[in-house]
Amino acid sequence: MVANFSLNGSAENHDFEPLTRRIFREAVSELATKAKETLPDAVNGRVDKAVAIVSSGDVELMADGKAVVGSQSDAGLHYVYDGECECRDSDRPEIDGWCKHRCRSHRQTC
Repeated sequence: MVANFSLNGSAENHDFEPLTRRIFREAVSELATKAKETLPDAVNGRVDKAVAIVSSGDVELMADGKAVVGSQSDAGLHYVYDGECECRDSDRPEIDGWCKHRCRSHRQTC
């Protein structure tokens, strides 16, 4: 923590983002940029949602390589991603299976 002291004797405390958190956020941002350049344009909104969910820590990688990904619409629902997702969005042909759950799990494994 850093304290700034002014001439009138007051102090302001500032908490800075930990270095590891900043590095993590920069890596996620870089991966999102690469994903948007590589994946179909129709997927870009899902990439943005994936970034938000990964940043909040709602993806857990399992020892067997699967990823447990939280649902944005139902706090009690999680999807297990093992190469395919069972959500309704993944069946949309214009996104070629790149739902936000798939984007999130790949973001964690890159």
